[in-house]
Amino acid sequence: MAKSDLDSLEAAMNYEPKPQKSAAELDLDVLEQISSGASFKGRGAGSGTVNPKATASEAKEKETTSVTAIANDDEYVTVQGIQYEVGKIITLSPDLITKVFGGNKRNRERLRNIGDLADKIIEAGRNTEAVALRALPDSSGFELIKGNRRTEAYRLATTMTDKPLEYRAYITKANDREAIIDAAMENLSREEMDPWEHADTLQGLLDDGVVGRIEDLKPFLPDGKKNIHRAGVYQYLNPAKVPNEVRRYIDESLPVPLSKIGSLKQLLDNKLPISVQELGERMKDRFKLARHSVQEITGFIEQDVLNKQQVAREIQREISITGGHGTSKISYKVSPTGKFRGDFGKDLSPEKVAAALEIGLKSLQDEG
Repeated sequence: MAKSDLDSLEAAMNYEPKPQKSAAELDLDVLEQISSGASFKGRGAGSGTVNPKATASEAKEKETTSVTAIANDDEYVTVQGIQYEVGKIITLSPDLITKVFGGNKRNRERLRNIGDLADKIIEAGRNTEAVALRALPDSSGFELIKGNRRTEAYRLATTMTDKPLEYRAYITKANDREAIIDAAMENLSREEMDPWEHADTLQGLLDDGVVGRIEDLKPFLPDGKKNIHRAGVYQYLNPAKVPNEVRRYIDESLPVPLSKIGSLKQLLDNKLPISVQELGERMKDRFKLARHSVQEITGFIEQDVLNKQQVAREIQREISITGGHGTSKISYKVSPTGKFRGDFGKDLSPEKVAAALEIGLKSLQDEG
């Protein structure tokens, strides 16, 4: 046997294996070689891919950061045991909507062009503009913040086709004030919004305390009207001020200038000789709910509630009274509702003025 072979045999007989390092004792460069290019998959916070160029310590740091971000409760809401991500557009079932936000003043009974919008949803396979939802406090469902019309159109679309359709929604954690403003701004951007819905939206901002002054409503007015005088803002509020005893008979889908609604409100405020409640009782036998124009209602009040002749003119009289400086004339007018306006000479004593009033009132009574 050659000497080299004897040396090799002796080395083999004297070999003692070195103890293996534990995983904790492995060098970082070894870990880097093992993890380089590796990927791992799974569900939940642990899923992801290791960057082949990252060291083990960097990979560990990225994994920890990812877990922390996903575990943040502010980024998710839970509804019926399922988590939904906040702040992103997702797809879900509209059946999860169990409440409509009361701060959205849009009239859900008069949503227009639902059929046309349903056709567009079918064509696109989804509602192209996402609705806004927020989770109810008890996690039983979602509250619809904005998107009444899109939701109704989607539901109609599902009855018109067998094609799968997506219902897209944006999940928000907005508080009531933020939700009211968000819904109002979207509603006011809609071209089909009528004066009644607009006024209800503005009045709702006041009633809910979102704005505290009339001037604060200007940002919610149409473009080109945001810098109008304070009195002009009231013009946009007038439709919301029409008493429900009268408003319920108006067809609010009919086009009407704000000036006509303002005239009706002024008639109700200043010239009505009976209470609004009594007027509503009189209208029951003649009008049908939500079927009549503002002009028709105004005409009824002028012709049937007020006397035609009294609406057309005021009662005017003159009385001659003898005062310290001779005879003075007292001119007075009585409006159709009985309001008295008089012009008295400065030389007349209070007693003379009182006597003139008594004479004037007696003459009115004699005339019936």
